[in-house]
Amino acid sequence: MIDHCQRQRDIIARERLQFVGENVSQEAFVMGVNRRAWPIGARYFFALQQVWAPRSAVMPKEAAE
Repeated sequence: MIDHCQRQRDIIARERLQFVGENVSQEAFVMGVNRRAWPIGARYFFALQQVWAPRSAVMPKEAAE
């Protein structure tokens, strides 16, 4: 599991993803994607139980608020 966490953190750093939410179950993420509750291009990292998205996907939502 520690290996998975490290690998997923490496992906986040490499792709410069932006943090969206934590303590998210996979089920909640899938339901959120179906309801369009997460930004476009959001990715779920199961070992970290966090949702991350590309910076460009997160910005429009913040601008709209």
